[in-house]
Amino acid sequence: MTETAVRSNITLKGSAQMIREFFFYGINSILYQRGIYPSDNFDRVKQYGITLLVNRDHKLQQFLKPLLEQVEHWLSKRLLKKLILVLSDVSTKEVLERWQFDIENEAIDGEETTQDEKKVKQGIADVIK
Repeated sequence: MTETAVRSNITLKGSAQMIREFFFYGINSILYQRGIYPSDNFDRVKQYGITLLVNRDHKLQQFLKPLLEQVEHWLSKRLLKKLILVLSDVSTKEVLERWQFDIENEAIDGEETTQDEKKVKQGIADVIK
């Protein structure tokens, strides 16, 4: 059995919408960096002052959209404190990599975050790089 690559815990702060946005770009970044999809399946977009890659696979987008909408809903209701992202081998189900995101959601029921949005976005950019 191989050892699972566990990434250190990452703490995310900000509004439900900003955290949802981070997960969207973060998932796409991981899919690209780990070669899960061919590199020509990705479009370059500018976000947080950096160039990010977004997968244009329609089935993947159909999968992610409701998932991320539900994450944002749970965040807005303060029901989500932690999100764990796992990459596993398709045939063996063995966990290859695991990321744990600890969430500090600053917005309550749609209120705007009190933290400087620029600072939050810079923190997100630092994590995604």
